[in-house]
Amino acid sequence: MTATARAGFSLDDKWLVGLEVHGPDSQAVWLYYVVDQASDAIDAIRLALRRANSTQERRDRGGTVVRPERFEVQRIYLDASGRLRLVRCC
Repeated sequence: MTATARAGFSLDDKWLVGLEVHGPDSQAVWLYYVVDQASDAIDAIRLALRRANSTQERRDRGGTVVRPERFEVQRIYLDASGRLRLVRCC
């Protein structure tokens, strides 16, 4: 059994996407989403934005729409020793 199988999930096409937004007080806040099945970094951003602006997420934030000023995209890898690693993409 592989480490991935023991962990109970696959790391194929998993990405960590950070979206920088500004709150009502103009303070920068980063929202992070783990997305899967993205074909590339741009697709990962698109999927994260879709989730960030979903009905449930918007309701949780008081109805505000996410319009990020910056993005941070990292691939999630399982290394040979079974540790999760983040590799910056852009």
